[in-house]
Amino acid sequence: MSVKSPWVAFLGLLFGTFTVIEAMAFQIPALPTLTKEFGIPVAISGLISLFYYLGHTVFAPVFGNIADQIGRRRIILTGLVVFTISEYLAAMSVNFTMFLIARVFQGIGAACVVPAGIAYATYLFPNERRGMALGVLSAVGTLGAAAGGLIGGFLIGKFGWQTIYLVSGTLSLVGIVLVKLTVPETPRNQRKPFDYLGSIFLLLTVGTLLSVTTLIANLGLKSPYTIVTLLAGLVFATIFWGVEKKSEFPFIDLSLLKNRMFILPLLLTFFLGICYQGVLYTNAFFVSSKAGGGPELAGMLTMYVYLTGALFGLVGGKLVDEFPMKKVIISSSALFVIGSIIYSTYTASTPFWYVAMTVIILVAAFLTMSPACIKMALAEVSTDKLSTGSGTYTMIRDLGNPTGQTTFLALFGTISVSSLGAALLGQAKQAGVSDSLMGKVEEAGNVAGEQIDSELVNHLNTLGIQFQDLLNAAKIDGMIISLNWMSYIVIAIAVLVFVAAFFLPNHQAKKVMSKNGLSTDTSAHEA
Repeated sequence: MSVKSPWVAFLGLLFGTFTVIEAMAFQIPALPTLTKEFGIPVAISGLISLFYYLGHTVFAPVFGNIADQIGRRRIILTGLVVFTISEYLAAMSVNFTMFLIARVFQGIGAACVVPAGIAYATYLFPNERRGMALGVLSAVGTLGAAAGGLIGGFLIGKFGWQTIYLVSGTLSLVGIVLVKLTVPETPRNQRKPFDYLGSIFLLLTVGTLLSVTTLIANLGLKSPYTIVTLLAGLVFATIFWGVEKKSEFPFIDLSLLKNRMFILPLLLTFFLGICYQGVLYTNAFFVSSKAGGGPELAGMLTMYVYLTGALFGLVGGKLVDEFPMKKVIISSSALFVIGSIIYSTYTASTPFWYVAMTVIILVAAFLTMSPACIKMALAEVSTDKLSTGSGTYTMIRDLGNPTGQTTFLALFGTISVSSLGAALLGQAKQAGVSDSLMGKVEEAGNVAGEQIDSELVNHLNTLGIQFQDLLNAAKIDGMIISLNWMSYIVIAIAVLVFVAAFFLPNHQAKKVMSKNGLSTDTSAHEA
């Protein structure tokens, strides 16, 4: 449809998208600070990301369907209102529960804004200008993510964590005004069937199963809460599978999951996505906790990640058009293995540039591989099921984000804490503390230095050191032990992905003639 000034109308959408994605990037440098603010173990901090993704991943297709029926502008405005309120609610949170509730609604608000913003490119622009509009939207999203990481780290370091949510809420208010003034409403379409029951059970399945690693890390595998949550997740998953099999319009196409050539590239990106997200968030904790570190460095690391992602997403798209997809995937997964090995060499004195280089290599490898994997998977989908196929692919792939964050943070926190005692004794011995006082060092470490025996205090004073200095150094040593273990897991997964890539089919572009006589490209398997 033709709109008199499409770029003016698109401005409000661009600003709304910028605001939402910027707020998403704020979260990475904020996570270590929020962990301290709410007094929660690192192993629980993954819930902060999980609750957001539950709202966003499950409700995005729901609101996309509703937007087609009642108008996309109305859904975007509703989403921005929900997002604004949730950002202010997060800033005012007095406990962790209140903050998690805010995170769920942040995800729901984002689920209203981002998909509808993409759909508006089709409505506002003719086909010959649509690619430029989508490119600008993608660039604005990348800019928002990069700026969010850098600005978020600065704001947290200078003014406190609440400021990032106050800023996001205020920007969202501006977005509401811009959308209201500049964006036209889209026509309402006829009501379309949608698998709402499937979406509910998907939410319950993902929420319970992804909580299990966090519960194991904090309560133990044999805890009744852990066991009940795991069993509930399995029951919900079984019900979800049954609902999808009977649904005429399923939330995901289960038949595609039986296709080896669809599921294999999907699993490659899913598992490397888990590793990528786990590395990113655990490294954010590391650079924030090191001497001379803080949220500013975590924000800078986030900026590097998103800028690298933008660049190598384009590189991956170009490579997959020029070279065989299988070769692109094998080469990218090999680069990921190399980055994983570099990741395993961290020490307490590892500088920030080395951490940034490691993460950049892993991000570059993952984002270069992603376009090839999705193109290969969708080559297995018939034209009439392309929308369902792409939705199934992106939903499962994107679940790697919260899976990686919750799982790796749970492991990272657990290993760091369990290693702290031995690391503290090692630091004390290195500092010259008497062997007879090592028991008192251990006792002080068990209460985080809040109670220190007077004899130990006097002894440390004669050595010219403070117990807190020993404890801080021990925490870094514990993190290094944990990061090393994380790297071994990442290396193992990366090597398996690299080997599995050799079992992918060979594809080649093949010219065929459509019914109207026009030449089109399809993907064909080579023998």
